[in-house]
Amino acid sequence: MVRLLRYCCLWAALWSLVGCGEGAKPAQPNVLGSKVDSTLKVQTAFPNADYKRVVAYAYDGDDGASIVEKGVLSPTVRHEKELSAEQIQRLLGVLNAPQSYGGTGARCFMPHWGIVFYNAANEAVAQVSICFLCNNLVSSPDLEATKLANSAAFSAEARAALESLHKELEFPAK
Repeated sequence: MVRLLRYCCLWAALWSLVGCGEGAKPAQPNVLGSKVDSTLKVQTAFPNADYKRVVAYAYDGDDGASIVEKGVLSPTVRHEKELSAEQIQRLLGVLNAPQSYGGTGARCFMPHWGIVFYNAANEAVAQVSICFLCNNLVSSPDLEATKLANSAAFSAEARAALESLHKELEFPAK
């Protein structure tokens, strides 16, 4: 079943690359490789909450589940690593830039990388679940940048930056 879902997602991604934007004049990409206006700026930066630490998790979200559901961490976590202050800043730089979005994504959502922001009481105050297979994310609270870009699909450069961080954290393959 999982193989069938992955096959369908791959097919959908390839089909969207072939069929999207025919006849439309492409916008000039900006520094993050997005077609989103480079002058757009978020008013409220994610996570818009006090946090003391940020932990990245590898997990099995094949059912579309976020890393945190109803305040509970996914029971399918396979690997975890706390981010350094520098890694957090790089991550937030990508997540909060509207130009990080506007790429091509598939409609499937089977995230395998989750990032959770914890407060001093070790409660999750924000989370992001990322699916590299379909090139999308979901977050709580919502990312203003994805609303400004009208897309949660990553630009090529934003995806590369996230994949680089994923690799830097020595996570298992996506």
